[in-house]
Amino acid sequence: MPKDAGLIEARIAGTAGSRRLRPDALTVLRRWVGKYRAFRQDRFQRLDSLPPPAAIPRKGPPTTPPDTRLALEGETDIILRRSFAHPPATVWRALTEPALIRRWLSPDLAGCRMDARPGGSFRYDWPEFFFSCPILEADPPHRMVHVEHFNGDTSRGPTVTTTLAPAGSGTRMTVTLRYPDAAARAEAIAQGFTDGLAEVHARIEDLTFPA
Repeated sequence: MPKDAGLIEARIAGTAGSRRLRPDALTVLRRWVGKYRAFRQDRFQRLDSLPPPAAIPRKGPPTTPPDTRLALEGETDIILRRSFAHPPATVWRALTEPALIRRWLSPDLAGCRMDARPGGSFRYDWPEFFFSCPILEADPPHRMVHVEHFNGDTSRGPTVTTTLAPAGSGTRMTVTLRYPDAAARAEAIAQGFTDGLAEVHARIEDLTFPA
């Protein structure tokens, strides 16, 4: 309010009162606004002198391991590609054996069940949510196709195709998440379902495999 800001002087005499603007207060206000305007203009001029974002060196580690590629393709697909030093049969074990899955997927994993065959399914349980995944195709140790349902919702999850191809003595893994439509993919990205995919799969590289 102008009165609270000290811009208006109020005088009360009995039941009558008068108000007037205080010129000295307006002078102080003009000086403050002028200084603030100059401050902002100086900061914007400094922004104009900065290099474009692409030229600013990245601080800290990259968001994905250097041998991992995460990309959007078309309107519905998210593609993850990564190489492993392990052969395909070993990577397949990491993806399908519950004891190994617990070691790379999440330290908070409360439950893990896997029936890695066509018509089978798997389920991952955390304290607050779960993924249930019917398996459509399984060709060990080369290819698996499953549908991913979050908390029982069968309408918006992706169909996930995982292929393991020999690459020298190691494996080239490609994971394709295909959503029902562009809106479903955008929603999944916004809710963070793709966050950390590359980092999680990178843990497979460091696993030791019991005979």
